[in-house]
Amino acid sequence: MTLREKGSEKSSSPYWIVISTVALFLVLMGSAVEKKTADSLFVPNGPMQDEQSFGDYVVRIYSMNDYLSDGSYEILRKGVRVHAAHGCRFRIGSIDEEDESNNLITIGSDITGDGRPNLVVSEWTGGAHCCFMVHLFEIGNRFRHIETINEGHGGCTHFENLDNDPALEFLMHDWTFAYWRTSFAGSPAPQVILKYKGKKYGMAHDLMRKPGIPHDELVQLANDIRATGKWEYNPPPVKLWDRMLDLIYTGNMSQAWTLFELTWPEGIGGKNDFLRDFKSQLTLSDYWNDLQILNRKETQQDK
Repeated sequence: MTLREKGSEKSSSPYWIVISTVALFLVLMGSAVEKKTADSLFVPNGPMQDEQSFGDYVVRIYSMNDYLSDGSYEILRKGVRVHAAHGCRFRIGSIDEEDESNNLITIGSDITGDGRPNLVVSEWTGGAHCCFMVHLFEIGNRFRHIETINEGHGGCTHFENLDNDPALEFLMHDWTFAYWRTSFAGSPAPQVILKYKGKKYGMAHDLMRKPGIPHDELVQLANDIRATGKWEYNPPPVKLWDRMLDLIYTGNMSQAWTLFELTWPEGIGGKNDFLRDFKSQLTLSDYWNDLQILNRKETQQDK
């Protein structure tokens, strides 16, 4: 008998079948005990600040006070905790309670457009302006965490229906250029539009594309930017790469390079170094691959 035949005989014997079954049972039991233990160890930070319900679900927000310091949230289904987390500050819906889009994302609303009720829990991690996240859940016949969208530094982020189909789009900013060659307050942050694509949110290329600028207007824009600032001491002004990013994030990357060439004055050094660094920073964006699709010249159906 060969070694392979011996191994086959061993794996198919009743003794090994029993051992394997018992081992699998113990693993499953261990996982259940571990989950139960983890649930029992969850102690919310502070008193409950908000409670909302939909069907079998109850969502509770906790905080040490009404605004800052440690916070928590939990989601219960039929009285059983199915999800919980600690952090700084949480809210059901938008982190900004005065956000007008809150009426679109009340608990149980169909946000993804697939006919199932959803829940949005927003989170602020603390700090001067960072970071903000949106946790999106399905709370119907099944419970699942769909995804967490990282908003970075936030700023006017919200859900909105831009194309009148059932799904809501999510509007946010790309903060890849935060603090790049300037202060945070002066940092450009182009808008990104995300759309639900069956499993998660992704860039809505068709909604982000806009017509390019007529060439005479592009020349005038270059003249205006070139006239600002003292190029000899601190080239170039932030307005240059701010407008370049606007063009790139609307599907007009070739015009961004044209604007750069038209704007940079003759005799001012650092031109090639700046453009190299700008392009390198741009590739750090979480949406770099999408930006390349957005800026393809050939007509195609977005994936």
